[in-house]
Amino acid sequence: MLENIKMLLGLDDGKYDKLILYQIDKVTKKVLSHCNINQLNPVLEGLVEEKVYNAMKNKTSGNNVATDNNNNIKSVTRGDTRIEYNVGEAKTEVLEATDFDTSDIKLLNQFRKLRK
Repeated sequence: MLENIKMLLGLDDGKYDKLILYQIDKVTKKVLSHCNINQLNPVLEGLVEEKVYNAMKNKTSGNNVATDNNNNIKSVTRGDTRIEYNVGEAKTEVLEATDFDTSDIKLLNQFRKLRK
């Protein structure tokens, strides 16, 4: 999985290996816990890779992203272009890149086992 994620991110060195391995472990534990299984199959490995890739792509890209105290994005700078957002007091729920959305839950439920 590590090599696949590094390939998708365009990484050749080992600079982010520890962080990627941490994310793989974190997402794998979530998947195994949700499905009540002990080992990933190839389909679930693909889901783990996708989630880790999404979590890592902002950390490894060269984009400058400014956040406020709550990790809400305030501005994004790409090259000579800067986009600023008005971060107000709106009540929103922010999902982490490693959280499961409804399509992920649908896929995970296909592999879910009943507890004994």
